[in-house]
This record gives sequence, structure tokens and C-alpha cells, in this order.
Amino acid sequence: MNRRIIVLAIALATAVSCEKALEDTSLTIQAGFEEEALPASKTYVQSSGAGTIWWGTTGADKVIYAFDSSGNKKAFTSSSTQAEAVRAFTCSSWSGGDWKFAIWTGKTSDYDNCILSGSVFTGNSLEVKNPQTVSNSKSFDNTANIAVMKPSDGVLRNVFGYLRFNLPVYPGTTDISAIKSVELTTKENVAGNIRISYSGSEPVTSIISNGSKSLTLNTRWKDNGPTGYEAGVVYMVLPAGTYHNAKLTITPFAEMPTSKNAATGETLSVNFSGDLVIERGKYADCGTLPYKEKTPDPVVGWPSDTDAFDYGLDPGDMHKASIATSLFAPYGVKNGTNEERTISSPILVDGITYGGPGMMYFGNRVSSQKVASQWSEEYPDIIPTSCYFSFKVNRPGVLRFYPASGNRDGNAQDGYVVRVPTYYLAAVTTVNGVTSARIIKEVTMTENADGNESANRSDGNIYSDGWQKYWVSMEVTADDIRGIESAATLYLYHRNPKVNTLNVYYWPLEWTNTE
Repeated sequence: MNRRIIVLAIALATAVSCEKALEDTSLTIQAGFEEEALPASKTYVQSSGAGTIWWGTTGADKVIYAFDSSGNKKAFTSSSTQAEAVRAFTCSSWSGGDWKFAIWTGKTSDYDNCILSGSVFTGNSLEVKNPQTVSNSKSFDNTANIAVMKPSDGVLRNVFGYLRFNLPVYPGTTDISAIKSVELTTKENVAGNIRISYSGSEPVTSIISNGSKSLTLNTRWKDNGPTGYEAGVVYMVLPAGTYHNAKLTITPFAEMPTSKNAATGETLSVNFSGDLVIERGKYADCGTLPYKEKTPDPVVGWPSDTDAFDYGLDPGDMHKASIATSLFAPYGVKNGTNEERTISSPILVDGITYGGPGMMYFGNRVSSQKVASQWSEEYPDIIPTSCYFSFKVNRPGVLRFYPASGNRDGNAQDGYVVRVPTYYLAAVTTVNGVTSARIIKEVTMTENADGNESANRSDGNIYSDGWQKYWVSMEVTADDIRGIESAATLYLYHRNPKVNTLNVYYWPLEWTNTE
């Protein structure tokens, strides 16, 4: 199945037209979505960069239902798998003249039983889905929405509105949610079987049976890049209306949510300050949800040194180091021969010190030899004097980087094996007037990218889901740097005592604040 990402806000000026075939038994309806709907209900992008429109390839994405003037229903299907703002749906057995209404229900013919009486849609398959589970990256449950259309509309029109949440990241991660589920409770029913009346200019949705005053949204589980429950912006689908005594009950994780059965903690309740108003086709924004009771700030806070790599970052913000040619040029590092790329002495670029000699610059990456015997006199076996990356941080966070080893053991006859480095992160801290250094993280990867392979040096590959297994994450916890009086200095380097040469290519370092 193609990967699909929801469009949160996109302007679509689409037209709906009917093309009557030469024979009365065939009819085609061309359908898109209204431009003012936020988010546009079944509009996807195949590429978030290109912004191309995508309906998807599932059975539910390939069928709409149309009713003739007598209320008879026919399925109109599409075989298209192309990115498109408007999709053609055809019925080969149509004989009812012009169509009166059309509906997209998110259900295939085996599960759809909606009927039309006059201008009112009913049927057990029409409902506010409860619970809803986010099924597309940072969007909503893609089978929860419903859209209707008249020939004069020119577009499919969503019958629901939305409640938008921003799920915060779990501490020590960059995109794993700290929250497993969110439950909305109100004085009125928010879920159940519905009827849709479209006699006027707007479709009006009402809950008519099996009403529930609570509605649950579950976080999306993802199997890659990295595995876990996904943080970010998500939407709950519910009828338009004014809701009283609205409250959110939040279920947070009590442990790292990288498995489906991760333990949850005590729930947290948040009351709305006034009435909750939901408009058709639009969202009400709840902002970033809390996942624990707020605790008082410590008497002594974290430092805020302006030359630190994390200065000015809010929790969850990420700073990606820049290694652009223009930044390295003042130090005599140019795009030319290997000699001109050599970093012969430590240089500071965009908050990162590149500890030459033993390092080189290649335009989109920096290579570094292994640390051997080049240790500082004050902190031997902890802080190297060359072949390192160093930077300052004021607060806890997560360091991420992509490495590719440039050396192999063996020969063509016996087979090559990528030399395996161990990555170290050391910290120099000053607490109560005493400066000390220690190694706080040590990581040896089980899967190593071979830097001799061009695919492992492609930016397009290394930032994709398939290459996430090669990335290294090192968390600096509050306990690692607790009590620091000024920014801590971190040193990243690699070693392997069993080999003489071990060159590793490093792509720009990424730091994400977690405090």
C-alpha cells in the first residue's frame, strides 16, 4: 500500500461533472473535495514535499454511492491509483436518469447500507465511529469521515467537524507520543448512529440512536522510523454543534511507548473553560495536550548560556547543525581536492567544534578517524584532543546522527565486513564549583551502514524510513547534567581498539530538547 499523509489545510478548486455515455446504462461522476474544509476529508498527498493529491488505493477509497430521483442507490467505482485532486467513478449499470445525491462513507459495498429518503441519509453504517484510531501519519481515522454531494455543489462536502490535538513527545524521544489515548466527554451525545439531512444549503448531521456522551481517539501505532506511538497533530471526528461541560481525559504512558503493550499511568483530566463549538468541515484547536500534572519549577533552574547549541530551543524543538560550504570557507575548508577539505585544527561552525586533525569535510558530511591515544592530560580515556565533535548544552535532550563506516575488514575473496565502531558521548560539567568529566553514553550498533556504498551516502536515503535503523540516538538525561552551573560540554567520538584505521562519515548532528 502506498504511504499516505493527510493534508491539514489545502485549497482545492474542484469541479464535479457528469458525463452521460452514449448508452443509458453507464454514468461517470467526477468528484473532488471542498476547498474550505480543514482538513479536507479524504484528500492525501503522495509526497509531502511535492504536495500531490492522493485518494489512496484501499477499497473504501475507490467507491462512492449515488442515488437517482427515486432514491435507488448504485455504487460508482474507480480503478485509479494515481495522485489526483478529482477522481472519476463509474457505474456501468445506471438507468435512473440524472443522479440526485452522492455520498462517500469510508465503507465498501459489503459494509455500506445507507439509504436515502427525500433528502435524508440514514442507515446503521452511518455513524460517528467510536473509538477512532489515527490511521494516517499525523491525521485521523481515515474511515471515520463522511462526505455528501449534490450535482450543483461541485464538490464533496464533509458532514462532520474536528477537534485538533497536538500529542507531545515522550521524554528522550523525538517523535514518539507521551499519550496513548484521549477521551472527550460532554453533556450531549458525541457518538452514535446518525442521520444526514441535506435539504438546505448545508448538510446537517444528528445523532439518532446508540448515543454516547464520550468519544475516544487512540494514538497511531507505527512500525518504522522509529517504532512506537506517533506524536504530533491529530484530529477527532465528531458532529458539528455546541457541547457543554466538555472535558478531556488523557491517558499517558508510564514507560517508553515503543511496544504496543507499553504500560500507561494515571489519567489526567482537563476541563474546557467554556462551551466547545464544532463547525462543519472545520476544527477547534486544543493545542498541545499535557501528559502529567505540572510540577513546580526547581529553585535552581538550568543555565541559559547563549553560546550553547540548544540556546533558545523550546521542549521538543530540534537544532540541526549546518555544515554548509559558506560556513566552513572562513577556515580554509573548500570544495576542492582532499587536501583542501582537511580540517587541520579544531574549528567552530554553527555551535559545533570539529576537532581536527583527523577530520575532513565533504559538503554534506564530515568524516572522522577513530580516537586512539590522543587523550587530554586532565581527562585521559574520556576527553580526546582530536577526532571529536563537541558542543554545549544547557538542558537535557537527545543527540541523533547518521554514521556510515568507511572501512572494511577482509578481502574480495573472503568477503568484506564493515568495521564496527563504538560511539561515545562524554560530558564535562561544573557542579558546586567542581569541574569533572565522564562518559555518559556508549553505543555499539548491530546494524552499520557501509560508507563505501553510494546508497548509504545519499541524503535522500538516509533521511527516509528505510535508513532509520542506521541512526544513533544518545539521550542526555537530567541526572546526567543535574546541578550544572553553566552549559555542559559534550564530546562525541568513536573507537575500536581492535583495528588501526576506522574512518566514519557523520551527517549533521541533531539535538532535540526534552526538558
